[in-house]
Amino acid sequence: MNGLNGKFCSKKPAFLGFCLSLVLAACATKQITTEYCTNMALEKLASEHVSQGLASAGNEIILQCADHGVHLNVQRYQSAYDLAQENFCKNTEAFYYGYHGNKYEEICPEPVTFDRDYSLGKTIFDLQLEIWNVENKLKQSSRDVELYASSSGYAGSSRVDRARKDIRDYKAEIGRLRIKLFESRSRAEELGFELD
Repeated sequence: MNGLNGKFCSKKPAFLGFCLSLVLAACATKQITTEYCTNMALEKLASEHVSQGLASAGNEIILQCADHGVHLNVQRYQSAYDLAQENFCKNTEAFYYGYHGNKYEEICPEPVTFDRDYSLGKTIFDLQLEIWNVENKLKQSSRDVELYASSSGYAGSSRVDRARKDIRDYKAEIGRLRIKLFESRSRAEELGFELD
């Protein structure tokens, strides 16, 4: 996902959902094979599950591998998962994890600070995405005004009025969102987080 995310998905927030759906579709269609089960590194798998904010998911893969006659060590996976979880919850900068839009499933055993920082980062991410979406709606309404203004008759006039009202509403919404974003970014800076 890093190659796809780094080259395309991170450039435009609107494509984030699209990219996520591509990744999920790829994961959903992944066929567990005997070769995969034989060559799989349980430690790497556990670390990936933790870094994705997923609760321990190894049992499902272990059962699928057993169907192929490959018996994996459940305790080894769980030990690797527990170690990766401990490192993730202590060492990951939760704020940046949320700031980049990553999903978190509350896997940390003592989540108070992690959750607070993650939530702040995720709030900033979500606000930026929402502003971007409303700005696109504003642009569309501006194009609608131009289009409908050139139309003659009452229908064109009422559409222009409606589009102008939408423009006012979108501008007000963008202003409200920018205030919330400014407040959230200020709070993050107070906590010592560097923002781009």
